[in-house]
Amino acid sequence: MRRLHIDWEKCTGCQRCLLICSAVKEEVFQPSRARLHVLSAPRNGVSLPFICYQCDPAPCVEACPVEALKRDETGSVVVEHELCVGCGACETACPYGMVELTGDKAIKCDLCGGDPQCVKVCEFRALVFVEDAISDEEFRDIRGTSEAARSKREERFSSIVAKLKGFS
Repeated sequence: MRRLHIDWEKCTGCQRCLLICSAVKEEVFQPSRARLHVLSAPRNGVSLPFICYQCDPAPCVEACPVEALKRDETGSVVVEHELCVGCGACETACPYGMVELTGDKAIKCDLCGGDPQCVKVCEFRALVFVEDAISDEEFRDIRGTSEAARSKREERFSSIVAKLKGFS
């Protein structure tokens, strides 16, 4: 399965990914309406992109009482808006906060049907679309609730924390 992969060290916080996403999905250049997010601390020189990991199994899909979230032929989790009743169960179930309710419908990254536009505009290649960026087993370990999973998450964020401390 192809997934977005983030190299947090390369993100400059330019927000091109947010602009193209909101333009493609919402027809406005408004970063707050993008399907991904970037947390920036410009004074500290740190920007952290947050993306939908297209989990397998996907908690958002499992939580939807009307089966409005499904995997498409590319393996991406997509929202079928005509079925969505806006109950928010998917939003609550997402461990990464990447499913949101806008108005009365859920929205989330669908990888632009297998051709993510955010990757195309990421000049420094902080976002890349790769085959098996991380194995499903490693991904489950990282997003799990066990002590081992927490430890792996802490390892992945340690370089960013070190960078933030270096600028204090």
